[in-house]
Amino acid sequence: MQKETKTWKDDKLGGFWIKKTKEDRMYLSGVVNIKMPDGSIKKVPICIYKNDFKDGNKPDFNAYQMDVL
Repeated sequence: MQKETKTWKDDKLGGFWIKKTKEDRMYLSGVVNIKMPDGSIKKVPICIYKNDFKDGNKPDFNAYQMDVL
């Protein structure tokens, strides 16, 4: 039996672009593709912002779900 070779493309969940707010704050905007149990793909738009209120064990970045496509 031959072992399957996986590529980065096989594991890709989505992609993000660098954008700026009106206040010149940078964030990431993109889509995560979630494979559903029935095999279909659900596209979930996400924005990721740096946590400017980081304190202690809080995350460096926070992700927010936008409207589901």
